Amino acid sequence: MEIKGTTIKKELRELGHNTKKISVRVSHYGYGNTTIDVEIKDLSVDLRAVDKYLNQKYREIRYDEHVQGEILEGCNTFVRCNYEYDIFRNAVKANLPKAKKLIAEFEAEDTYSGIEFFENDHFKAYAFYKDKLISVHSKDEEDNNIYRRHVFYNEHDLARALLILDLYGNFGL
Repeated sequence: MEIKGTTIKKELRELGHNTKKISVRVSHYGYGNTTIDVEIKDLSVDLRAVDKYLNQKYREIRYDEHVQGEILEGCNTFVRCNYEYDIFRNAVKANLPKAKKLIAEFEAEDTYSGIEFFENDHFKAYAFYKDKLISVHSKDEEDNNIYRRHVFYNEHDLARALLILDLYGNFGL
């Protein structure tokens, strides 16, 4: 089956995505391998939904049954979904003042105890400043375990983490 970028954009449009803000490039190369590269040009487009849909529908990777993790050459379809670099970078830059303010607050506390700094309907995030760690916890009473952890070493790392939390509420993909 020949995969075409126009077909993928049509499917994404039918799912309700604004395809004017999505670029799809399909590359066919040696031994029948195919790569689907999707670049999203607006943070309001849900990268995770696009990635999940395309991986479920198109991703097909053949693994060697004798060597764990070894991908066999030929007839594989790979999917890569990312935000456009400048869009994501500019959004991180916009979060830098907030990140600097938070780091100043964390430094003032100077503790190993977690400081809550983010909350939505499903998750709470705590910063452990001395450990340089963000820990996201589920608010669901049945699943009160740590959901994801994210390390931050400076304001830029924290600004990036804040953007991801604002977009998705957690760090899982």
